[in-house]
Amino acid sequence: MMEFLRLSPQGFAKSFTFMKKYISSDSASPLAAVELAPGPDTNLSFFYARGETDKPAVRKALAHLGQTVIAESHVRGQPVFITRGAKDRQALVDALAQINPLTEEAEPPPKVDPWMVRGLLGMAGQLLVAVSSVRGNKGFDQGAAFFAGSNIAANLMNMAYGPGKSKDVHRLNQIKNQVNEGLLSEGPLDELPAVDDTRSALRHDEPPRGLMQKANDFVHRFAPQISIGLRIFGAAKLTGNAGKYTREAGLQVKDPLTFSAGSAILLGKFMALGAKTEDPYNPKPNTALDDLREKLFKWGAYTEGAGYAMLAYNGFAQRQITMNGKTYPDFLRGTAGLIFVSAYVAQSLAKLGIKQVDMDEVVAHTADALAQMPPDKIPQLTADTAAMLTEHFQDRTLHYGDIYTRLSADLQRYHAIAIDALPSSSFSAFRPFGPEKEARGPHTVRLQREEMAPLTLKTF
Repeated sequence: MMEFLRLSPQGFAKSFTFMKKYISSDSASPLAAVELAPGPDTNLSFFYARGETDKPAVRKALAHLGQTVIAESHVRGQPVFITRGAKDRQALVDALAQINPLTEEAEPPPKVDPWMVRGLLGMAGQLLVAVSSVRGNKGFDQGAAFFAGSNIAANLMNMAYGPGKSKDVHRLNQIKNQVNEGLLSEGPLDELPAVDDTRSALRHDEPPRGLMQKANDFVHRFAPQISIGLRIFGAAKLTGNAGKYTREAGLQVKDPLTFSAGSAILLGKFMALGAKTEDPYNPKPNTALDDLREKLFKWGAYTEGAGYAMLAYNGFAQRQITMNGKTYPDFLRGTAGLIFVSAYVAQSLAKLGIKQVDMDEVVAHTADALAQMPPDKIPQLTADTAAMLTEHFQDRTLHYGDIYTRLSADLQRYHAIAIDALPSSSFSAFRPFGPEKEARGPHTVRLQREEMAPLTLKTF
């Protein structure tokens, strides 16, 4: 709901060519999985063997399918063959189905978005507050009405934008360093792109961003802080309506519980406003103040939850409303307060902001570095570099094929290097990103027996 409003801010990557992944239904098959490009115009495909000793059987199957092996690598210790052939994607799927049962990988279940939950609960509660503001037996409650209005606007922003999104510069630089260090042994370091270069800016694929787009980028980055600012206005009005300070008379509180609740809510909001997003890839160690600020967003949510619990009690125990000529405890405001407590429990589980790596820049930097390598080594280096990036981004739903395809497309488009047309050095000769994991033992005996067997339905 309203997810369509969450447009990607500038610099956080155009969409990858998301692969279709098929899992072998036969646990005894040497082939573990296949990734295929979804488009009909290419069958660039990635075949995963279950272990090292499964590779000969998978190679035999690839030859039978008419697939040419461009390179091979390892992703999380599992061998993977990068191939291309004459069949389109559907023809390849059909051919595979005849020799090995395949099941399309299920999409991961959608994660519950705490910001969306917080926004929906807040909307429900504020509508009750708005009704309560005109039903009170003391007349129209201007403070409560303003409180509801400003919070409804803040809830809409939370639902539309979620957490703040900013570029993860430190993580990006670490990735660039890893790419350069991995390729260092294959080419002069002074020919590789510098870490602080912005290579994606050289790919003039898009016109300059206009004023509205820049404004949208700004809101994406600071959406939580903007929504907190709106809520501060509402909470200040609610609190000020319950108690006023004058120089002559001092502080005069006409509704002590609402004043206390509003004060706690204001305190929690200022705590959240002073919070900061965690930055685990920052090479500079956190100070004690940094550690404190990273906790303030959650502590602020707890403080506001306590304030709204007081507001709920105030509604049920002290305030009254008139409906159809009868007087009742203000169950509208009381119920709203309980809903707000739930909303701030959800907010305590949300992130103030998230750091996002500019994937366009990762691809551009990596492709520009690969283009400097000896031509016969580019296919294998691309395969190994894509494997390193896949392992680095385990926190994202990216397949190995997604990254390899983007690198391959960038090399062809901006460097006129078609990987599948290049001569390739021996596979897996270059391992810049760490030692291989050992082959999985349980398949060893079976595969030694099957390596020379003819290709049949049982081979997979």
